[in-house]
Amino acid sequence: MAIAATQQILNNGPRNITLKYTFDGTSGDATEDTLVDARNLDSKLGQGGLKLMKASWALTGFSANLQWEDGDTNIDLLQMPAETPGGADFTEFGGVVNNAALQTGNIVFTTTGWTNAAAEGGYVVLELKKRDLVAQLTGHDPDVPLGALSLTGDSITVFGFYNPALPGLAAMNLTGNVPTAFGLYDPFLMGAPDALTMTGNAPTVVNA
Repeated sequence: MAIAATQQILNNGPRNITLKYTFDGTSGDATEDTLVDARNLDSKLGQGGLKLMKASWALTGFSANLQWEDGDTNIDLLQMPAETPGGADFTEFGGVVNNAALQTGNIVFTTTGWTNAAAEGGYVVLELKKRDLVAQLTGHDPDVPLGALSLTGDSITVFGFYNPALPGLAAMNLTGNVPTAFGLYDPFLMGAPDALTMTGNAPTVVNA
């Protein structure tokens, strides 16, 4: 059997996953073998449900390349050289999201130089974060304090918006052939929340 990775789950919480991998096997490299199986870790994760926050590694006698698995062509994620213990920290900008075109949610690995010599071995530790459903659907990641949602001919329904700085006033201004003021729900006042329904560029306010 060629090189194989053994997974140890150090943490699998509501938002964060930490995984450690060690390697063993007879002579022969791995070629785009599954390393992280997202659905086995959390059945509720979507196809783009993980992002890489940190990684550390120490590999002796072989190198490894991690990729986001793609239904067509896998996308490079991280290159880990042999004989050079190291790490990568992506937390400053919110982590590395899955940018594969045909996402499966998994991470695969390819090795170079594994011969199962006595001195070969090593470990990889991955710190991953689960992306919530809003982040996956809209591309807006709550861990990154920037972003916008743009609709072109699509539909969305927004419930219970309010303006925390100016209670009682609209929380959302819409431009481009659309009225700019809606008296959306103020949670400090009694009453049912308004719902703003957007279909293309035609707004409808329900329960105003």
